[in-house]
Amino acid sequence: MSSADEAVLRDLAEWNSRYEAKFGHIFIVCATGKPARDILATLKQRFPSTPHEELRAAAEEQAKITALRLEKLMSSLGEGHAPTTAERRVEAVAAHVVMGQAVTPVATAAGAPSRPPITTHILDTSTGRPASGVPVALELFSDGSNWTQLGSGVTDGDGRCGTLLRVGHSLVPGEYRMRFDTDSYYRTPSGGAAFYPHVAVEFRIAPTQTGQHFHIPLLISGFGYSTYRGS
Repeated sequence: MSSADEAVLRDLAEWNSRYEAKFGHIFIVCATGKPARDILATLKQRFPSTPHEELRAAAEEQAKITALRLEKLMSSLGEGHAPTTAERRVEAVAAHVVMGQAVTPVATAAGAPSRPPITTHILDTSTGRPASGVPVALELFSDGSNWTQLGSGVTDGDGRCGTLLRVGHSLVPGEYRMRFDTDSYYRTPSGGAAFYPHVAVEFRIAPTQTGQHFHIPLLISGFGYSTYRGS
C-alpha cells in the first residue's frame, strides 16, 4: 500500500469519527466500486448537512445497498424451478427498493413527511389573487438529453399544486423543470391569449439537498413573470 493510500485511510478514519460524533450514527454510503478517496470526498460533502438531511441521505444509501444485496440473492437462487413463498417475498421487497419506495427504519425514525418534496403555487400579480386552474408538469433531465415527466397537476383555488410528487418521494440529484401552461389561464372566450403561453422554470438539486423541501412559486402577469425558491 502506498503512502498516499495510507493517508486517505487515516483521513477516512478521522472523518468517520467526526461524523459519528456529530450525527450519532455511522456514515452509510453504497461503496460498491468506489475507491476510498471517493468515499472520503462523499463523507466530507455530506458532513455540513443538517441531521434531518443526513438521515434521509443515509436511508437512501441503505436502500441502494439493500437493492444490490437482494439482486445478488435473487441471482443466486437460479432458474428452472417454481418460486417458493420466501423467494416471492424477496422479489416483492426488491421491487419496492428498486422503485425507490422502500421505507427503512432509519427513515421512519425521522418522522413521516407531511408534504411532497416539490410543490408550487401561482400568484397573479395583476389582480393580487391566486391563479387557479393552471396545469403544471414536473420533469427531470435524464440520460443527458431527455426530459422525463415525473408528475403533473392543476393549481387549486388557492393557486397551489401539491400533487406533482407523492408524499415520501425520494428525490435524486439533478436538473428539474417545472412547466406552467399559462396560456390556458389567460385565454379568453373572445380569443385572447397570453404573451407567454408557457413558463418553464429550471432548477438544480445537489446531492446534499435531496432531503430538503423545494417550493417553487411563480408570480405572473399579462406580460411578465418571476420565480424564486420559497419555503
